[in-house]
Amino acid sequence: MLADPVVPVIPTAPTAPTDPTDPTDPTDPTDPTAPALCAVPIAPAAGTLVVGRDGEMGTVAGGPGTAWSPDGAHKDYLPVRLTRLFGLFSTTRLVPLAWVHAARSHATLVTLDATRAQVAGCPPLRTDADIRVDVVGTLTETGGFFQVPAVRATVARGVVDLTGHFPSERQRRVALTSVRAVSGVLAVDDRSAEDSALVLAVAQALTHDEDSRKACLRVDSRLGAIHLSGDLPSAAARDLASTTALAVPGVTSVHNAATLPRAHPGTVL
Repeated sequence: MLADPVVPVIPTAPTAPTDPTDPTDPTDPTDPTAPALCAVPIAPAAGTLVVGRDGEMGTVAGGPGTAWSPDGAHKDYLPVRLTRLFGLFSTTRLVPLAWVHAARSHATLVTLDATRAQVAGCPPLRTDADIRVDVVGTLTETGGFFQVPAVRATVARGVVDLTGHFPSERQRRVALTSVRAVSGVLAVDDRSAEDSALVLAVAQALTHDEDSRKACLRVDSRLGAIHLSGDLPSAAARDLASTTALAVPGVTSVHNAATLPRAHPGTVL
């Protein structure tokens, strides 16, 4: 029976023959002394045996949305079903493809450069909907009863995307740490803002206008809603300040309470 093609990891050069159909191919994926083979874009069938540094550990997971494919839901991970207690219990973990020591087309065996304990420490396979429920609960707990952060969370392929606003940088850091710890989360894309940073950004933007700079306007923020106060010389200057503040990324609304000089009879502001 002819051996399957072997794809070497670059820059390590394998000792396999240049002719992939050569039946003398000496490479054995279970041999720890054999050169490492790259994880080629194949899809090991559900149930394919998975072995690691300390022996057999489970199989490639199967079922809707779990089988790995190059363009699938978890294309950078291999779902491995770990069994314990003689197969009575199991859990599916998302193993990085970088850990795949050898893979062949029509593979009947997948070898990982990892121990069973390392695989058990990988993120579990969970649906995006289940992950989002836990993420939203975590954000609510982080904000507390009176300061629930106005943050929106979406989850796609295990990656959490955060947008919206936090009241403080401290609360933002605590929330990010908690979200990353949610079971099944692979990564967090944080595109949120926090109020103190928005205040600084709006204040800096207002300094570009001479009237606003001279007025020394007070800037406050509440979950992205900006409040301006102080004195401005004209209605045009007040409108410009509002437009400038609203253009700052992360600002959701602007309430301009700046006062204007009291008009005298016959005076046009």
